[in-house]
Amino acid sequence: MKKITALLKESVVLGDGGYLIELERRGYVDSGSRREKVGTGKGSGQFTPEVAIQHPDALRELHREFVNAGAEVIQALTFFGTREKLNRAGYGADTERINAAAVKIAKEIAGNNALVAGSVSRTQLTEREG
Repeated sequence: MKKITALLKESVVLGDGGYLIELERRGYVDSGSRREKVGTGKGSGQFTPEVAIQHPDALRELHREFVNAGAEVIQALTFFGTREKLNRAGYGADTERINAAAVKIAKEIAGNNALVAGSVSRTQLTEREG
């Protein structure tokens, strides 16, 4: 696989997206939104990426689908993987393990067919409760 700068010089680069929403739709993540097909009791209700250690095969399958659909860059499921957010969800002690698993799974599926990018969310340190 070429470097991202080389790909961008040649054409538009296709990426992936919507992991948490799709994993929620499939019943592996619970955002607490109470949307239809949600509320399975799986997940923290915080939309955090613990699925990387709880349901790694579901994450692998979704990565594979994005690569098969033509994504040239896939994201490791690290969005909302900050210690602050994971603490709120009860997974703070697993921060490194969750993020490392997310990166390992993405790299495994990408192989030589896609690049892997991280996904960074805003910090929750300045969020107000309630």
